[in-house]
Amino acid sequence: MKIDTQKFKVAEMVWRERLAKDFKTRATIGGGVNEDNRRSAKRGSGLKGFIMDHMYSFGKSENVRIGELLNKSMGGDKLKAAPDSALLKPWRDAEIRAEKAKKEFGSSLFSDELEAIKKHVEEVYKMHRSEFGSGSRSPSKKLLQMSPSKKGARAALSDIPIEKRQDKIRKVSLAFQQPIAGRETMLCFAGQELNELKASYAYLHDWEQNRDSWIKCFTHFPWDVAFRDLCAIKAKSTSSGWKAVRIDFYESMMVKIRS
Repeated sequence: MKIDTQKFKVAEMVWRERLAKDFKTRATIGGGVNEDNRRSAKRGSGLKGFIMDHMYSFGKSENVRIGELLNKSMGGDKLKAAPDSALLKPWRDAEIRAEKAKKEFGSSLFSDELEAIKKHVEEVYKMHRSEFGSGSRSPSKKLLQMSPSKKGARAALSDIPIEKRQDKIRKVSLAFQQPIAGRETMLCFAGQELNELKASYAYLHDWEQNRDSWIKCFTHFPWDVAFRDLCAIKAKSTSSGWKAVRIDFYESMMVKIRS
């Protein structure tokens, strides 16, 4: 039976298939997975080429050609996402202030506090990576085991059960919001400014750690730990201005779905 299947069972035409991530397993458009090494269907030797075969070949060649043009126009062999300058600005401005304080007043207090912030953020970043793995949208092998129905597929953060995902994000977020060890009382930075500095450096550090990755260049880290502060930074950077609202008024603005 197995020999007959390998000999006579024919897969769909190649242009009706899409290559899987590993380029070895073919997943047909119909939803099945071709794991039995079936032969690809071929037209009879006496027939002219089928239009879809020509289009498939043309599409493959165009994909290569356009990909090379994009890589060349972007100045490298990878397409990389650039960081948002508005989200980097609080940290960059603080670095300028620290350098000025050191040159003009001989004080390293600003620099010392920035270093403490950096250390705090980087430690929480390591915690986040240990919880969610090293990829942006792909958790570690440990987390993949929690979603057996998607084994072999490119798992996403949303594949983790909602309760476990919330617990992990809450754990990392709480660690991020804790006072900086050894700097419980900051003299140069405090309040909202401190929160935005931590958020800005979280965004910068995440980009620095992932900028050589293909296209994505970022993980969920800055958004998991400082989403509100990053949004505030971005809102204040817009030329159209921004408005602050009280939480009770904000709640009345929300569209709530009632069952």
